[in-house]
Amino acid sequence: MERPKLEVCEIEAGESLNPKFDEDQLLTPFLKNTFEMVEDLSTDVIVSWSFGRNSFVVWDLQKFSDILLPRYFKHKNFTSFTRQLNCYGFKKVRSERWEFANEFFLKGQKHLLKNIKRKNNSYQHQTISKERQWKRQIQQHRKFVGIFMESELDAKFEQLMKDENTNMREIYNLKQQIQFMEKRIRERERKHQEMMGLIARILQKTTYNHSNFNDGSYVLFSIANYNHSNLIARINFKNS
Repeated sequence: MERPKLEVCEIEAGESLNPKFDEDQLLTPFLKNTFEMVEDLSTDVIVSWSFGRNSFVVWDLQKFSDILLPRYFKHKNFTSFTRQLNCYGFKKVRSERWEFANEFFLKGQKHLLKNIKRKNNSYQHQTISKERQWKRQIQQHRKFVGIFMESELDAKFEQLMKDENTNMREIYNLKQQIQFMEKRIRERERKHQEMMGLIARILQKTTYNHSNFNDGSYVLFSIANYNHSNLIARINFKNS
């Protein structure tokens, strides 16, 4: 939404806001002085009519503010001057330079100035009212957006907390599984070491004999003074 531009029209000395009084006066001081300033050929290097004679151009802003404004309007405020132009319906013609135009502000046609009317108070009140309405709409919009964003943030935060709790539970379960697997591995290693120790003790108690045969030779192991059934039982017990 485009913000409405509020123009505050200043009241000139000797000028009235009463429409009837303005109609009685052929020219207002501001319009009369502006027209005479632009018509003055001796100041064309500072301000002059455009080539089309239907607008005027301020060529030297610094000299215009320092020399001409004090001479015709008793101040040096160029912003105040442009604000007065806006109040009388002047429009800025080109963005790259200070050129202003009004359909009744024409070179050599001073009698047309009486058709230029000042914006009255009712217009200003309407503009102020629109600006206040615009501000209220902006505040309501910001409030709505704030509530919506707060609700969205709360929902996202709650979801993040749930996800974090789920991840923590999964990590805990993985740790439990790892600990269980490590325990089983250690137990198998212990059983393996016990079995290897048992086999080593059995081998220490055995004797071996060498025999020769026609098709080769081999080593024969015999277990002396040992109960074979007892050995098998012990080995099965260790593997269980």
